Amino acid sequence: MSRILQIRNVNDTVYNLEDDWYFDLSDLRRRLSLSARYSKNGSNASGDRKSDARTMNFRRVFTSQNDSSYITYMNTLSGFFDEINAPFFLEDVTNQRRAQIECARIGSRPQADGNRYRVENIDLEIVMLDAEWEDLIETENNEGEVINEGTFNINNPGKEVYPIIELTANSDILEFELRNLTNSTGFSMSILDFLTSDTLEINSKTGVISKAGVDITGNIVEGGPPKLSAGVNQFQYSSSTGSCNIVVKWRRVYDF
Repeated sequence: MSRILQIRNVNDTVYNLEDDWYFDLSDLRRRLSLSARYSKNGSNASGDRKSDARTMNFRRVFTSQNDSSYITYMNTLSGFFDEINAPFFLEDVTNQRRAQIECARIGSRPQADGNRYRVENIDLEIVMLDAEWEDLIETENNEGEVINEGTFNINNPGKEVYPIIELTANSDILEFELRNLTNSTGFSMSILDFLTSDTLEINSKTGVISKAGVDITGNIVEGGPPKLSAGVNQFQYSSSTGSCNIVVKWRRVYDF
């Protein structure tokens, strides 16, 4: 069975990678530094042990009947990756996963002398920004109303991941705290315009908290957006000025 791969940009435009595209994915590399153990065998390791971005090299053979069809094809391919169309996601539809990417290079070389614009080796250098695949379909937990010092659990069956959390105010909220008690991440915020029915979006991946598209991260008093550890995560919401309805969204991630 053929694997269905496609690239989607911010405009929801899809570029299909037909079966004649082939690709290689670079190795998964951890950020490690090694230092010799003085007067002992072996080395000591340091570093955050997170993964570096990875490279994917896509290649295909393109044949055309004339210069015009080749030029049109190459400009369409290049234009798809214009910066105004970012972000880009490579979607593995067959396995229901995706990866955020950037196109670093587009190359074209004739297969043989005299074949220029007729039989070309096309290659794309794609950078896999997060180094991981993630679920194509987002997991969503709607916790409903959470009152002052109320707790709720989120079960993340995969690796550490950075969720999007939506808080919708049930009254005018002047201050609140949101903590993941399991891994001691989270923050407190003082805010004057978090009014009844307003929704805050907490994007733990980017570190940005916004209301109606406006960045209000500067209102954080202490801490930062929480992350999800592997397994069960216990959250606590606290505010003496009112309750919130809370929705937590995330995508499970995979190395391979």
